[in-house]
Amino acid sequence: MKYFSYILFIVSIGTILVSSCLNSNFSVVDITTEYTFTPNKISTQELIKTPSPLPTQLTVIPTDSSEESEIEFAIIEVINEYFDIHYKALSISPPIDFEKNGFGDLISDLPEAQEFEKLEVAKLIYQSTYWEQVDLRYAVYDHNLSFDLIDIDEDLSSATIRLLDKAKVVRERHYDPSSNDSNKIYREFEFGHIFSLRIENGEWKVVSDRYYDSFWNRYLTHGYTEQEIYDAIILDTRELENK
Repeated sequence: MKYFSYILFIVSIGTILVSSCLNSNFSVVDITTEYTFTPNKISTQELIKTPSPLPTQLTVIPTDSSEESEIEFAIIEVINEYFDIHYKALSISPPIDFEKNGFGDLISDLPEAQEFEKLEVAKLIYQSTYWEQVDLRYAVYDHNLSFDLIDIDEDLSSATIRLLDKAKVVRERHYDPSSNDSNKIYREFEFGHIFSLRIENGEWKVVSDRYYDSFWNRYLTHGYTEQEIYDAIILDTRELENK
């Protein structure tokens, strides 16, 4: 009898919880979108790039309108292009004139966005210069982006994006084009990113990308201003180039 009463009690509680959920105004805020890219094998002569396949997994919680869905996919496309340049900049075959061209037309015209790009390009050049001297640039890389949140403001003109970038890379020092064994020496890492984007002339542009790796932490722990950080990065890069 005790067990029968206990079971009735559990069933009653479950019924109440289900009823409460059905009657509440529950809404999903976060979305999870996962894109997986095929490995990019790079030689010192050229970047051998294979077309990115369709995502192996794409899970998007339906938004309030088809317009917002279109916006989300437009934002994801811009961020994918941004990461393509980011990874190439750290590879053994960086983009042509990266120091001059940066991220191209992906960046907003806002002054703070231009300042962000100046700092990020300088940081990536310093990082690549150091890695080149110790054979740590990417020879092969494979990464995927997991979008945790795409928060679009009410007037659909700006957005905040939170994502996780997971990567597997083969460093230059471990890469032997004539041997498949080098592909087994992968280093895995992941970094969280928070992006800010805004719409300009009908196109989404990157305003900022916040993430913290060992290179950024080298400068951010000192409480430097943005100009001081930039000056320190340029000085460190020149010192490396003169070695």
